[in-house]
Amino acid sequence: MASKGRNLIFLITLFYFLLIRHSHSNTDVLLHGQKLRDGEQLVSVDGKFRLEFFSPGTSRNRYVGISFNIPDDKTVVIANKKVVWVANRDNPIADKSGILMIDEFGRLIISHGGGCVFVSNSVPAENNATASAMLLDSGNFILREQNSDGSTRQNLWQSFDYPTDTLLPGMKLGMGLKTTDVWSLTSWISENNPAKGSFTLTAAFHMDGTSMLVIWWQGNSYWTSGIWQNGHFEFVPRLSNDGYNNFSLISNENEMYFTYSLNENHNLSRYMIDSTGAILEITGLAPFGGGPCSYGSYPGCLKQQLPRVQEA
Repeated sequence: MASKGRNLIFLITLFYFLLIRHSHSNTDVLLHGQKLRDGEQLVSVDGKFRLEFFSPGTSRNRYVGISFNIPDDKTVVIANKKVVWVANRDNPIADKSGILMIDEFGRLIISHGGGCVFVSNSVPAENNATASAMLLDSGNFILREQNSDGSTRQNLWQSFDYPTDTLLPGMKLGMGLKTTDVWSLTSWISENNPAKGSFTLTAAFHMDGTSMLVIWWQGNSYWTSGIWQNGHFEFVPRLSNDGYNNFSLISNENEMYFTYSLNENHNLSRYMIDSTGAILEITGLAPFGGGPCSYGSYPGCLKQQLPRVQEA
């Protein structure tokens, strides 16, 4: 009897341990009514991306961001940083009281001791619908309207529509033709401050049908890729040092944008505009961008003077 009792206690203890472990395991979904607290994270199904609160560089401010899900001791393979998107780049949280959640109206918000930051203002169209948020394998974070049976009715909001300084495969650089949507990249102020910096990478579409990429510095054109023609840009003979990234121009009645897809032999990819106007890939400088314009005259450079980099 004593042996059976010990076995029963062991099984109950094991079950409890597994239950607790499972309840704290990573997930890719934030359900309505759940709270993602500072110190917790969402991880995409394939494990490539994670969403969590973080402090950049030496800053103590807290932000909600999406990063490449790579251990800290492996960050050497990621030039400059792992973060690819920031929810509250211009609205930092001063402490670790932050909670990411979906409020009673179906909006994605960051609640904290000093107030509330709205990440999305989209709300479900039906009163009986609920919302949930999911971190996809692409690195896109989407807010979905769901029916009562759990099926998806529509996507209400997605982080890919609100890029910060990084372009991932499948993201857009361009504009909506029937909406006010504009997809562009804006640098961080510094490695310690993800607020909007001085440099912005946009796509330009002209009345004569020509298209190009343009980097702006404090509202002035700073660098241009030259005209897009026959699958490449005039001043950019090569678009990647890390692999074969397939750029394309999409133009239809609803939108015009540049995007790129990833060669199947490569796993991680990104283009990031940094606080000097340079474009970075995973392992270092991309073969285009405004980085060299501070030091001399290079193809595409429109303003050859050293910009003053803002400090945090």
